[in-house]
Amino acid sequence: MSKIKVVLIVTGFPTDDNPSHGVFNKRAADLLSEYVDLSVIQLRVLRPGKRILTLVEEFPYRHYTLSAPFLPHKPFFICKHLSLYKKFGNNRLNSLLLHTNIFHSVGASFAGILGSLWAENYRKRNIVQLIGTDVNSELKELLNLKCVKALKEFTYGVGANTNDLKEKFEELLGVKENIKVVYRGIDVSNYKYSFPDGSKVRFLFLGGIPDYKHVESGRNLKGGLTLMESWKSIEKELSVKGCELTFAGPDSDSQDVIQWKETLKHPANVHLKGILTPQEVLQELNNSHVLLIPSLEEGMPNVALEGGATGKCIIASRVGGLPELIDNNENGVLINPGSAEELGNCLVSFAGNIELIKEMGIKIREKIKKDFNVSNFVPGYLNIYENAMKMPIRS
Repeated sequence: MSKIKVVLIVTGFPTDDNPSHGVFNKRAADLLSEYVDLSVIQLRVLRPGKRILTLVEEFPYRHYTLSAPFLPHKPFFICKHLSLYKKFGNNRLNSLLLHTNIFHSVGASFAGILGSLWAENYRKRNIVQLIGTDVNSELKELLNLKCVKALKEFTYGVGANTNDLKEKFEELLGVKENIKVVYRGIDVSNYKYSFPDGSKVRFLFLGGIPDYKHVESGRNLKGGLTLMESWKSIEKELSVKGCELTFAGPDSDSQDVIQWKETLKHPANVHLKGILTPQEVLQELNNSHVLLIPSLEEGMPNVALEGGATGKCIIASRVGGLPELIDNNENGVLINPGSAEELGNCLVSFAGNIELIKEMGIKIREKIKKDFNVSNFVPGYLNIYENAMKMPIRS
């Protein structure tokens, strides 16, 4: 029996210069390729000297990069930008698009719209995977655009990374049929439990201060600016207890952060790391006690699952799917997003309670094993594919 043919459309996928970019998309592709005939189309910006279409590899699945000229990520340009990707794909990947059964688009606000446009053009079915920012920030600003109508009309199934995203998407687009919560999950067996020796607490933040111009919260999307304000206000109490902070992620070693560190009274307690490889992320997790996720918006951040799988206690904002993972004051702590004061109080409280940190870390690891196992990911999407294939093609 032949496998169902699926084209996975992504905007992020690991590259040599950024091996952590879209790593969860690669993990999903690796898993899905064992059960379906998979091709990956990675959407990229066309740079001088780069080809529009490149076949990156053929095994274990075909991985293409499809590049189009840069246009600002603003509503006015979205449909034009998508029309370029659609046209280039039609011209260069016509046979692949014509013979696929399912488009699986990761992210509703760009890849999801493109998948729907191709589904309309080739009379196929598009499945959208909701991830976080797409629903939380971007999609609501695009609903009146002509090209976005295809998202509603030619989406045959939806996999949401959290129940929060599912409910928001249903409200925004009115889509109710074949929409399910499918956590990306994690293979806990790949993550060794770790708890560093000593009584001095090491805090870890991996979100950085990325320059997201297309979202309202901008550089504070991951809560980096909130953390910087909070740490400065309480560094005296934390220094007395020997606490340290590792501050990593996009632009975490930028001039703005370096200057902030120079204003601290105890700068030696803060370590700026920049962008980390997946292996370096794991190393930092193993060397830390508490993972900080003070984001203003989230889906179900991969770092929360990875951190919890290594037994890290998590302090996180009460946003997105984080309350689905964290039982407040049981296996972690939830705080209000953007509250530097609340975050600071929590850091000070944890600074002198290493046993509570350890207890919470053990509990969240057990919850991830039970409820967020990656083994549920593929069956979840295969079920969505199966339901979609039973639906009549829309015209």
